[in-house]
Amino acid sequence: MKTSAFEIPMHPGSALAINLDQYFSEVVSILDQPDSKTILKAADSLKQIITITSRADFKKTIVETMLHFYQAYGVHANHPEVDKKMLSRLLRKISYWIDFLETNEVKHILETVLSASYIMKYCSNIPESTRLHTDMVYSSWQRLGLSSQLQHLKWVLSQLAPIHSLVSFLCQLLRQERPHKSYQTLDTGYYHHSVPQQKLFYVSLKLESAANIYPEISLVSQKLLIYFHELIVTGDELTTTPVKTGLTFSMMFS
Repeated sequence: MKTSAFEIPMHPGSALAINLDQYFSEVVSILDQPDSKTILKAADSLKQIITITSRADFKKTIVETMLHFYQAYGVHANHPEVDKKMLSRLLRKISYWIDFLETNEVKHILETVLSASYIMKYCSNIPESTRLHTDMVYSSWQRLGLSSQLQHLKWVLSQLAPIHSLVSFLCQLLRQERPHKSYQTLDTGYYHHSVPQQKLFYVSLKLESAANIYPEISLVSQKLLIYFHELIVTGDELTTTPVKTGLTFSMMFS
C-alpha cells in the first residue's frame, strides 16, 4: 500500500498560487546546489514566474482569493473562543497583501527585474511554446558559465522575494493546518459531499492504495463530486478506467 497525496485548486486564484509555489520551490532547490543542466531549469522556472505574474488577471484573481479568506475569518471576530489578537494579526496580514497587490507592487518588481535582466526580459516575450534553450540569445547566456549564471539568477530570485512571500502566505491560507477527515466511496468509486460555501478554493485529498489511482473532482450546485480512476499500463499502452470498488480516503477543503 502507498499513500498518494493530491492538491486540487478549485479556483483560478488557488491554481495560480499553487503553480507559482511549485516554481519558486523548484528554483530555490536548484540554486542551492546547481549544475550546468539544472541551472537552465531554474532560469526556465523564473521565466514562468514572471510570465504568470505579468498576466492581466493576476492581481484581480489573487485579490479575490485573499478577500474570500478575509471575510471567512472576519466573521469569527466576536466568537468567544477565538483568539482575537491572533485573528487580528491574520486579518492585518491579509489586508497588507491586498494593499500590496492593489498598489501595483508586483508590476514595479517585474519592471525592475526586466530592466536589469536582458535574459528574463527577452525570454518572457517569446511565445510560450518556444523552449528557452533553443533560442540564440539563451544559448549565448548558457556560455557565460555556471558561476555567472548562478549569481544572476540569485539576484532575480531576491528581487522576486516579496512575490514569493505573497505566494507562500496564500498557500498557507489554502492548505491550513486542519486535519483531514476520513470518507468512504460507494462501490462505484464515486463520492459526493455537500459544501456550505458558495465558492470552494482548495481540496487536499490523501488515498492509500496499491493501485495507481487518482481523483477527478468538480463542484456542482454546492456538491463536491469525486470520481476515482486507475491508470493501467498494458505493454506500450497507458489507459485509464473508472474504479468500481469502494475506497477509503481522507480530505480537507477550504
